[in-house]
Amino acid sequence: MFYAPLLPYLLWLGLRHRSLLCPTALNPGIEHGGGIVGESKHAIMKGLGSHAEVLATTLIEPGHLERRLEKVRSHAAAHGGWPIILKPDQGQRGFAVTLVRTEAKARTYLETVTGPVVAQPFHAGPNECGVLWARDPENPQTGFIFSITRKEFPTIDGDGVHTLQDLILLHPRHRRQASVFLERLGTRARRVPARGERVALGVCGNHCQGALFRDGADLVTPTLVETINAIALRFRGVDGGGLDFGRFDIRYRSEQELREGRGMEIVELNGITSESTNMYDPSWSARRSYATLFAQWRLMYKLGRWRRSQGAKVTGPGQILRWWRLHRAERSGSAVSS
Repeated sequence: MFYAPLLPYLLWLGLRHRSLLCPTALNPGIEHGGGIVGESKHAIMKGLGSHAEVLATTLIEPGHLERRLEKVRSHAAAHGGWPIILKPDQGQRGFAVTLVRTEAKARTYLETVTGPVVAQPFHAGPNECGVLWARDPENPQTGFIFSITRKEFPTIDGDGVHTLQDLILLHPRHRRQASVFLERLGTRARRVPARGERVALGVCGNHCQGALFRDGADLVTPTLVETINAIALRFRGVDGGGLDFGRFDIRYRSEQELREGRGMEIVELNGITSESTNMYDPSWSARRSYATLFAQWRLMYKLGRWRRSQGAKVTGPGQILRWWRLHRAERSGSAVSS
């Protein structure tokens, strides 16, 4: 429903740029139309290169359980030990992202998620943001930060009387995603937390997993722009292709360090399906949110037309549908992160 007003505008942009799917010409370094669906997280992280700002990422391929577990074990040993993050190599919206604290938990995870998986060290943050970056269509040799979104992880405070389930159902926001939280908590939902005890309800920075998004425009500085530009413009992915548009999900220690372009690590880079997620800030008006959404797509079509003029191909609707069906058929695990 939220996207319904955008559809006529997309049709107009498609006519103006002579292709409704013009943005699929973006990001030649990312497979599947620049990152529509089913793209490899490991391949994208590899395209960013081995740098201090990029979180170490290991691909755990399908196969014999013990061999997969050994690779996870080796990853943990090489990067500071447990806990680590395991997630599908082709996941979306926090699907099956899990904080793994023990080898036993890793085994259980790999028994359930049988497809390709990536392992990463757990970056404690404590902060996370989404940085939407784009190449400058007027000067393609550089880029800019379109937006930054702060991500607030869901928590709830105990009162010494109610169970976690009751507290969630009584909460004005959390009750709207109660099914997500209760599935994540399992039997722990029956626990009564002490008065004043703060309980974390999630560690995945995705709004489908309970995170709250707030605009972070005040975090943008010339130094941070320079840092993100250096990372984005050196991206070399499929066949040496580059990056034009995407959102960096970043963990960082403090806002001051982030503004100075340090103390941060990139957890993921998403392609053309990235959103300017600051538009979900509950303090924003609908007018402001839609203005941001329309501006994002206007930019994507403009960049797509430029990239097409450079020889990049536009992906057809039939191919997109095939990718989507394959992705849905092959994924395994729970849609709820844990």
